Amino acid sequence: EDCPYHLARDSLILTEEIFAPLLPIITVDKVEDSFEIINSGTKPLAAYLFTYNEKLKKQFVMSVSAGGMVVNDTTVH
Repeated sequence: EDCPYHLARDSLILTEEIFAPLLPIITVDKVEDSFEIINSGTKPLAAYLFTYNEKLKKQFVMSVSAGGMVVNDTTVH
């Protein structure tokens, strides 16, 4: 694996709001697996998806709960 750090899913950097230039990354086998990870914790302030797959867009919108949701863009507020 390329990542030098492997964090437990319940580590503070993955469970608390981050006010620093950090981007924790969790890898999954299928993007649909990430929906369960997103919904298993505290509701995120924002969720972003970049895809041209219409079926995946619909799945994302129907499956993920977030304060704001954006598909193929970067600005929520």
